[in-house]
Amino acid sequence: MPVDESGLLTGKVSRQFDEFDKAEFVKAYCLKRGVPLSQVFAVGDSRSDIPLFGIVGYSVALNATPAAKAAASTSIETDDLSDVLRLVPGLVR
Repeated sequence: MPVDESGLLTGKVSRQFDEFDKAEFVKAYCLKRGVPLSQVFAVGDSRSDIPLFGIVGYSVALNATPAAKAAASTSIETDDLSDVLRLVPGLVR
């Protein structure tokens, strides 16, 4: 997502990603910043998130398809995205 003049994410989509683009983007992003993939937490809901779930340290399938649930570290059904925070390992909420 693009950022505005103050450096905040705008929420606009600047590019479409397929399932393999997501994983490659995260790999490149983390490599550039020295973040180990084992420290990455991903949230997704469908088949297109499965390759990403396979490379990160922890993953949550949110209101997801059966295939995404099977590939994720854990899953949750909720209408409140903030419920995902309690599933982040090591995060005190």
